[in-house]
Amino acid sequence: FRRVLFRSKENVIGVLVNKERNQDFLHDVPYVEAGTDFAIYFKILLPEVEKGGMLTITVTRYLADNMNCSEDELLKLSLQNTAKLLPAEFVSMEEILFGNLEEADMEELGLPQSNMFALSNNKRLFGSFALFYPETLESIFNKLNSDIIILPSSIHEWIVLPYGDVLEMPLFEQTIQQVNNTELEATEILGDRPILLRR
Repeated sequence: FRRVLFRSKENVIGVLVNKERNQDFLHDVPYVEAGTDFAIYFKILLPEVEKGGMLTITVTRYLADNMNCSEDELLKLSLQNTAKLLPAEFVSMEEILFGNLEEADMEELGLPQSNMFALSNNKRLFGSFALFYPETLESIFNKLNSDIIILPSSIHEWIVLPYGDVLEMPLFEQTIQQVNNTELEATEILGDRPILLRR
């Protein structure tokens, strides 16, 4: 059993959640605070049951003790593993909505274009943790050549926009709160305000 747990260390992944909204759950699991609003807890990624599926086990305090892993060790493992097991995806909202259309096709069809992007992982599950992958932020800054605003869409993804002085942060906050109140389960809500990140 301990050998199985030791091998499981290679499959420890991180999950980013809202700390305040998950206080009861976090009481029973090892976690690390990420800023004032967020917490990272841990799962073990199991072999896929079907193509495109994802099966996980939550790392409880009991399981962490049997793995002989502290919170800091679990964080280190998750940062190493998650980027490999669930690679980041940074795609435009147009690509999500309309597929891989060329810009000329978008214009010909009269489809709108925006500067909004989604950051998640290749499974689009627990993808908000992709923000912490090594080089993720640097890559986004380089691609957008700008400071950025990140909107906590859910625990599964961030919405990313280049920052401009004309952008209204209160409007983003209102939009986030509306989505939280109408579209998401309480445990899926990541946050209720936009975050400005400087290069």
